[in-house]
Amino acid sequence: MERAGTVATLGRMRNPVASAARRFRQLLAFAGVALLWAACIQAPVRVEVTEGAVERLAAAQTFALAPVESPPPPAVTKRIESTLRSELADRGLRDVPLGEAEVKIAYRTNREPRERIASVPNAEGGDFGTLQAYTEKTIEIDVLDAKTGDVLWQGVGQIDVVSESSQPQAAAKVVHEVLARFPREPVD
Repeated sequence: MERAGTVATLGRMRNPVASAARRFRQLLAFAGVALLWAACIQAPVRVEVTEGAVERLAAAQTFALAPVESPPPPAVTKRIESTLRSELADRGLRDVPLGEAEVKIAYRTNREPRERIASVPNAEGGDFGTLQAYTEKTIEIDVLDAKTGDVLWQGVGQIDVVSESSQPQAAAKVVHEVLARFPREPVD
């Protein structure tokens, strides 16, 4: 019996290069999955509220969207603005022309091209890492007093976008998540 165990052990040790290569592929796959997982985690939404703003926002009845200095592509702009209008209407604010609004909503977007290692299954049942390009999209939403221009509330959110076609949906998701932290609750 000892011989069989010894032979089997020696049999596993005959090809230490293949064994090390397999362990390296597993380690690389694990690192790729860990990096992909870390890169896919959405950055937390950051919100800042000016002192006394909650009361001013609670009293406001109307809003208007401010002109955008450097608008994103038209499909993204349309989706951001429709989501802003919908979310604010759900919170009891009415969309009016800019000159009649109590609060003004301004937004900015930023796109940063990035790369990460993604895990891809191979034919041997393991994984290997491949470089994947994506865009880190940031949307900053400011709620300003329409008369004074004071920033009452600001929310910033990020999301990673892999394809250009998914940008409008990703932008809407960020706007929704940012406005979920808005100090006015949705009304029924």
